[in-house]
Amino acid sequence: MCVVANPKITGGPVGGDNYRFDVTYTAKFDPAEINGTFTEFIRLRESDSGAPFGGGDDNLTAPNPVTFVATASTVGRHFGIILPTDVADTEIGHEEVYAEIWLRSSGNLDESVGPDCKAATASGDFNP
Repeated sequence: MCVVANPKITGGPVGGDNYRFDVTYTAKFDPAEINGTFTEFIRLRESDSGAPFGGGDDNLTAPNPVTFVATASTVGRHFGIILPTDVADTEIGHEEVYAEIWLRSSGNLDESVGPDCKAATASGDFNP
């Protein structure tokens, strides 16, 4: 079964009123999964778990899924997402943004079954 290892998120302002988030991780595959096709889902969220919010996290974006082939037992992955600053800036002060990552093999077509592997980055402290 695949593993999403070392997920990280970084970010910073880019030209104009935009903010770029970069999500990196290492996808690890069993020998039987090598040369298999996987669909990668990424979702950026802003944490509202602390006071005064203490509630549901904000969904910032979920770009279209990307398909790739597991060409080796360890594959480095990178996903760059550019958002308008007003989308990334959901509250006064800094934002605690994290990414959720899911991988689903082409052989896992049953939507009632979860993804083959998933992980989330730690929240990063950003100031869009």
